[in-house]
Amino acid sequence: VTTESGTGIVHLAPYGAEDNEIFQQVGIESLDVIDDQGHFTEEVPAYAGMFYKKANKQIIQDLTERGRMIKAMDYEHDMPMCWRTNTPLMYKPITSWYIAMSQLRDNLVNNNQSVSWIPEHIKEGRFGNWLSDIKDWGISRSRYWGTPLPVWKSESGKVKVIGSFSELEQLSGVPLDDPHRPYVDEVSFEFEGETYTRIQDVIDVWYDSGSMPFARFHYPFENQELFRDKFPAEYIAEGLDQTRGWFYSLMAISTALFDQAPYKQVLVNGMVLADDGQKLSKSKQNYSAPDILLDQFGADATRLNFFSTPISAGEDTTVSEATLKIMTQEYLLPLWNMYSFLVTYANLHNWNPLEDTFTVSEVKNQWLRARMNQTIEEVTKELNNYRIPQAMRHIKSYMDDMSKWYIRTSRGDFAAGTTEYLATLYQGYVTLLTLLAPFAPFITEYLYQQLVKDIDDQAMESIHLCDWPEAKEYSAELFSQMTQVQGAVELGFKLRDIAGLKVRQPLGRLSVHGFVLQDWMKALIATEINVKEVTKDTIEGESLSDQGLTVTLDTEITPELREEGLVREVIRNLQMTRKKQRLSMEQRVKMTVDAPAELGELIRTHSEIISEPVGVVEWDFRGLEGVEGTHKVKVEQDKVRVLVEVVG
Repeated sequence: VTTESGTGIVHLAPYGAEDNEIFQQVGIESLDVIDDQGHFTEEVPAYAGMFYKKANKQIIQDLTERGRMIKAMDYEHDMPMCWRTNTPLMYKPITSWYIAMSQLRDNLVNNNQSVSWIPEHIKEGRFGNWLSDIKDWGISRSRYWGTPLPVWKSESGKVKVIGSFSELEQLSGVPLDDPHRPYVDEVSFEFEGETYTRIQDVIDVWYDSGSMPFARFHYPFENQELFRDKFPAEYIAEGLDQTRGWFYSLMAISTALFDQAPYKQVLVNGMVLADDGQKLSKSKQNYSAPDILLDQFGADATRLNFFSTPISAGEDTTVSEATLKIMTQEYLLPLWNMYSFLVTYANLHNWNPLEDTFTVSEVKNQWLRARMNQTIEEVTKELNNYRIPQAMRHIKSYMDDMSKWYIRTSRGDFAAGTTEYLATLYQGYVTLLTLLAPFAPFITEYLYQQLVKDIDDQAMESIHLCDWPEAKEYSAELFSQMTQVQGAVELGFKLRDIAGLKVRQPLGRLSVHGFVLQDWMKALIATEINVKEVTKDTIEGESLSDQGLTVTLDTEITPELREEGLVREVIRNLQMTRKKQRLSMEQRVKMTVDAPAELGELIRTHSEIISEPVGVVEWDFRGLEGVEGTHKVKVEQDKVRVLVEVVG
């Protein structure tokens, strides 16, 4: 009955909680005329033996004949359904055993105050409201399987609750080899002149779950010190649906026995949804099979999906092929690409971290070291406060800074084999692996073995046995300075894009206003934007501004700049031909080029400049039409044929 139904009459029956509450308020005792199978009992002779749903028509007819029927109509409404069989469930009053939790309401509320909840609103909201209005706990169940309720009852109705196996054996004289049904049901005993037999009920399984903190140690019969050392738990974690389940049963039993909370911190995760936002359902089959996802994307991507999304902070999230693909692209592929980059240049220059002693003098290296220590500090702080998604965001930010800024802006230094850069990247990357290890345990273990254990016999056997890194002091000023540089570079790229100029095309000048330009800043901005000069002087050209920063770019291309741009275009295309042949960086080659006269002359003139980045030790210029194994490339409007031969 809803408020939209209008005014009318609603019938009450003793087969619902609200109905029974009203009965108690007006003095009607509970009654039950339906047996356990849903059939009317002999207490209602006219319908005895009839299934209660099938009796509806007969009841309506009888009421009509007796003049008691006002109106009969079909009405569609929700019904409780069995989640296993999808058949209707029937509510009926039964006799149950209860724990009088209502008497401990104030204790429950007070003990909850000592607990930190994530998300915080559950403490006073969903869980706090539940505790403040707590009802007695119906502890018994009429089932075969389960922990037997340890209650023995005499013929006259006296009750004795048994506290241990030894107590039962002393009373009955029967050793209890198996405490489960039906064996325990056969044990009876004489006490004060009466025979006591066990009631048939078992205990609510949530009581078993709530007893975990002490039951796992067989406390109080043994391990008392061990239990006291481990109680209460530092933290527990479960889903939002456990607010009235495990979270409550733990709190209820702990409050009743010890009058304290069983946990210090509760991490409440949300629910896993399908891509369209619906709950996962066996009947709807709206999910991908976990084993298929694990086979396709691996356990690390699946774990990262949980840890990097708000599900670990109580919000719902999705897990599917689409989300795991994102985790692979955002975390695992960059992690692997950085590993490949580091190993490639370390091998190219025969660099070994165990043999290297270095000082960090370059600003970019100082900055990455500072970012590393800042990330250690932030991640540690977030994890100490159980804020997992926030910790993951710091790790992701550090990973992006390492791959998308530090490595990108330092390729020339790595190509030159500058050990300071190799050592800085190595240390920063291994630290990244250590921070990421709890969340992606498998790929980080593999990479640790490759980068650390395989070259250092004294290293820990596993990354998961390594100490958690500790942050060292770092310069926060470096962050603001590098942020200013990154802002200038971003505006410079936008100006190039507006002008339709490729980054490979060198330009003359770029002016920056809004912060103090240091020499290292000028060099870094010039390299990134590909300009000859970065200045604070006013120049002619296109300008962009953002948050007090103004950048102006001179877009005039002189003949000298155009020629240099062509050389860079040639280098890029020749490097692509090497890549197509899957040549390693250390392999030296002979290149034969078939190009139009003007472009061919340009390549000859600048062959020394081109040779080093392309790995060419010998040049040849001749026609290649029809020659097998040639590559076709395009440099601006010119079509060029290239033959690559490995010579060393």
